[in-house]
Amino acid sequence: MTAEMAAPETVAPPLPDFCRPRRLLALMAAVEVFALIFALIIPATTPAVLVARILLVSIYLQLISLLSAAGLCLLRRRLAGRSGLIVLGLGWLLIVAVATLVSLGGYEASREFLDPAVLSGESRAWFVLRNAAVAGLTSLLLLRYFAARAQWEEHVRAESEARYQSLSARIRPHFLFNCLNSIAALIAIKPQAAETMVEDLSDLFRASLAKGDPLITMAEELDLVRKFARIEQTRLGARLGIDWDLPEEVMDLSIPRLTIQPLVENAVHHGASRTVGPVTIVVRAKREGELLVVEVVNPTPPEDAATHSTGSQTAVANIAQRVRLLYGAQASLELKREEGSFRARLQLPAHPLSAAQS
Repeated sequence: MTAEMAAPETVAPPLPDFCRPRRLLALMAAVEVFALIFALIIPATTPAVLVARILLVSIYLQLISLLSAAGLCLLRRRLAGRSGLIVLGLGWLLIVAVATLVSLGGYEASREFLDPAVLSGESRAWFVLRNAAVAGLTSLLLLRYFAARAQWEEHVRAESEARYQSLSARIRPHFLFNCLNSIAALIAIKPQAAETMVEDLSDLFRASLAKGDPLITMAEELDLVRKFARIEQTRLGARLGIDWDLPEEVMDLSIPRLTIQPLVENAVHHGASRTVGPVTIVVRAKREGELLVVEVVNPTPPEDAATHSTGSQTAVANIAQRVRLLYGAQASLELKREEGSFRARLQLPAHPLSAAQS
C-alpha cells in the first residue's frame, strides 16, 4: 500500500470484470455504436452495400469484443496483484491479437459469401492491419472507461457499506437502552421474569451484533422480533398482544438485519405503552409479485395521533436509509396514519437469501 501511494502515477486501473453479465451487455452496446460509426464513415455505392457493411462490421466487432471479454475474464484472476500498467498492457495485447485473428478469418469469409464490393477492394494485409489498428485504439478507450466505471462502482459500494454500518451501529445502542429500561422495571417486582428477559436480551443482542452480510432470512429476522416481543410482553403483561400473520412462503426471503424489530418497537411504544386497555399489534408479511411487503399496524389513542410520526422519526429514517442503500429505488417505507391506528408498510425486492447475496 505504501509503495502504491508513493508512486500513484505508475499504477493504471485494473482490468474491469467482464465476467459480469451486466458489464458484458454494456460492452456489446458500446461496440455496436462503434460498429455503426465505422460502417457509415466509408461511402457506399448502394444501400445494399451499406447494409451489408453494417452487418459485417457489427459481426466483426461483436465477435472480437466477446472473445476478448472471455479472454479478459479468464486472465483477470491470474493477473491479480500485478502492476496496473502490466495488467492494462496484457489486456490490450489480447484484444489486438483477437482482432487480428478474427480479421484474417473474416476476410476470406467475406470474399466467399458476400459481394466483393463490401470490402471496397482492400487487400488482405490492409484489411487485417486496419482492423487491428482500430481495435487497438478503441480498446484503449473502452478499457479505460470500464476500468474507471468499475473503480467508481467500488467506491460507491464501499461508501454505501460504510454508511450502512454507521446506521446499524446507531440503532443498536438505542435498542439496548430500551431493553435495559424494560428489565430494570421488572427487577424489583418480578425478578424471575427479569432474569428470563436478560437471557432473551443476550441472545437477541448477540444476533444483532453479528458481523458479515447485512442480509438475513425473514425467519431469522422474525426470530429477533419474537424475542423482543417476548421481552415487552413480560413487561406489559396482558396489555400487549401480537397478531402474527406470516405465511411460510416468505420465510426464506432476504431482509436487512434489524429492520422489522424497530418498527415493532415503535408500535409498542406508541400503542401498548400509551394505552390503558389491552392493545394488539399486527405484524404481517406477504409476497406481492416480485416484492416482499411487511406491515406493522398498531392502534393509537386519539391524543397520540399528532405526535406518533415525530416520536418514530429517528428509527424510521434509519430504516429508510438502510434499505435505500441496499436496494435503491426498489425499496420503500411508507407510514400512514389512519383513524385510530398507525401503519408502517415496508416493501423490498422478494429475493431468496442465496440469490440476494450473489
